[in-house]
Amino acid sequence: MAVYVVSHKVNDFEVWKSVFDSNIAITEKFGITDRFVLQAADDPNYVTVVGEGALGKI
Repeated sequence: MAVYVVSHKVNDFEVWKSVFDSNIAITEKFGITDRFVLQAADDPNYVTVVGEGALGKI
C-alpha cells in the first residue's frame, strides 16, 4: 500500500472540492482507494489531501 500527502492553497475551497469529488472515478482507476481532505483551521483554502492506494497502480 502506498500513501501520498499533498498540501497546497486553493483559491476557493468549495469550487476545488467539487472538482476533486468529480474525479473520484479517475483516482479509483489508478488504485487510490481511500482519500481524506483536510482544511487548515486558520485558512480553509489551505488543503491537505492524504490518500492510499495499491503500490503498483499509483
